[in-house]
Amino acid sequence: DPAYLDRSHLILNVDNFPPGTTDLIEIQQQDTTPRVISPELEDSTDKIIRIWQLMKNLKLSLDGLMADLYLKRSLDYCDRSPTGRKSTVRDDIPAMCQGCLSERKVAVMGDVCAYVIPATTRSFKAFKALAFGLTAVSQAKSETSTNELPGYLEILQAFRLTAPYSGILDSSWVKSQHHGNPYLASDFLYRKIKSELEEKADYIKKAFYDALSGTLAHEEVKVLGEEWGWLEEILTEINKISRSSPKPLVEEIKEGKVLATNQIWLEDLLWPEQTIFGEKITDLKPGEKISKKISDRLGSMYGIAFATENGIYAWYENLSKPRKIFDLERGKFRRKRITGLALVEGKLVFSTGREIYQVENPREPLITSDRSLQALAQSGDSLVGAEERKIWIKKKGTDQQTTIFLEKKVTALASVPVYQLKEL
Repeated sequence: DPAYLDRSHLILNVDNFPPGTTDLIEIQQQDTTPRVISPELEDSTDKIIRIWQLMKNLKLSLDGLMADLYLKRSLDYCDRSPTGRKSTVRDDIPAMCQGCLSERKVAVMGDVCAYVIPATTRSFKAFKALAFGLTAVSQAKSETSTNELPGYLEILQAFRLTAPYSGILDSSWVKSQHHGNPYLASDFLYRKIKSELEEKADYIKKAFYDALSGTLAHEEVKVLGEEWGWLEEILTEINKISRSSPKPLVEEIKEGKVLATNQIWLEDLLWPEQTIFGEKITDLKPGEKISKKISDRLGSMYGIAFATENGIYAWYENLSKPRKIFDLERGKFRRKRITGLALVEGKLVFSTGREIYQVENPREPLITSDRSLQALAQSGDSLVGAEERKIWIKKKGTDQQTTIFLEKKVTALASVPVYQLKEL
């Protein structure tokens, strides 16, 4: 029963947690019994209340929140869903995913995306509560107290424990790929997601630094991947506050001032001791290395848009075949020839003779021009050219070349960032 599973956050199969060698030796030496024994009851009510009150004041670090949101929002991302979310097409998964896996093999969840659905809202909250509980138990056992905020590792450990019987894993996948053991499947996902967060940590810190400075660029979020789109909403709001702040936002946070925003949720995220991946948000100082990484990553993310006699197509690396994004065979554009393509202020435009239109809104021409657009373009770190019924893409500094053969003549092409092609 999915509803029951959603309310029972932690279900443990004890067969997966057997006693170790030393445990068995102690059992042997102490002449203990494996039976459950009810000890004399002790009233620990006051202790429990004190612990609960202490835990109420605990806060999650920003990377902990990012991990929690990843389990809720990123695992819900679906490139093929009309809404962009798995949760609205879950009855058609994994059937609708056939063929998509190869296209998204560069994404961390590309090969398992079809077999995992996102955590529920109840689980989203439960991960945080369990992470706090695990932190408290760990500190009690080690008899040490730390000022570190519970973060992504604690959230992922909570996910690792609760995911096996939460109903988010496809049972046929668990059976065929993980010997029917959901704990093995959960551990596999845990390692994948942990690796993804750690790989993207520097990119995320750089994006937060720029947002706090009021200099956030749209591309900084897009470089993370489509499944991270939800992060832009948070960063954009921070960037907006920073730009309207009378003094540097970081200084206001250090001073503990009330931020100039009506977004109450944001005030609870930006406070003097807040951290992200082990660094205080007021001390973030990304170096030139991460800026170059972002630049290089953006360069490798470019694709192409090209026109033939019957429409406009998009292609980017790992897409099995070009995808049509505009049809020339219907309406007022029927039998017209596209003579040029270009990306203008983030929008893909095309020309038919003297008129230039926007692909997303082609009802009226944007401008009228006598000049045709170029049929040769630079796409990231590649040179792209068109020859009759084929397009070639050559990587700079290498002999590597990709060739796309077509049935129709190419009439125009343009270099477009992959993330924008996917939004068309």
